[in-house]
Amino acid sequence: DPRGQSRAARGKLKVNFAETEAAVKRFGVGESGKEVVWLKGLFRDSLPLQPFSNGLAIIRLDGDLYESTHSAITLLWPKLSPGGYVIVDDYGTWKGCRTAIDEFRNQDSVRDCVSPLKRTDLTEYWFRRTC
Repeated sequence: DPRGQSRAARGKLKVNFAETEAAVKRFGVGESGKEVVWLKGLFRDSLPLQPFSNGLAIIRLDGDLYESTHSAITLLWPKLSPGGYVIVDDYGTWKGCRTAIDEFRNQDSVRDCVSPLKRTDLTEYWFRRTC
């Protein structure tokens, strides 16, 4: 698959919810139940149902594959404030993730409103919304 969405890869990326919740709580986040809202399900299904207001300062994407990364950036971009950051985990290692971000950034409606991609480490890259 040219977008890097093999069945084998999808199976390896599945994470148990209890493990995820425990990992977040180790940092003291979500203890009161107010700081974290858990959205279960696929990004394309769960994100449109959330009452996010405009004005997000940071979007951190960890979708790994094309479809999940594309859905998340497409649904969250309109909520990101000018000057806000997009941090993309796995851009440097997962072809599907990289393709989704590159296609999104090259759209006519987005191209003039993004800063150059900058590398954080081997896998993570980031950019800013400029307008």
